[in-house]
Amino acid sequence: MTLKDQIPLGVSLPHRAPDHPVPVASISEVAQRAEALGFRDLWVTDNTLDHASCLDSLTILTYVAAQTTTIRLG
Repeated sequence: MTLKDQIPLGVSLPHRAPDHPVPVASISEVAQRAEALGFRDLWVTDNTLDHASCLDSLTILTYVAAQTTTIRLG
């Protein structure tokens, strides 16, 4: 296997929890660690169907954009 055969992977940010809000510091740590490990994308979801505590998606993406440099956001 050569380096050109790598599969780019993304990771979902932990911005939703059923019982309590996720600490913003945890989201930042996950974003920075994912970038350091070479993940290509960071993803968030919108909370439309359940009663989970969920931070606003666009706000979270803006927050992690200020703390990362190369990872893509979605």
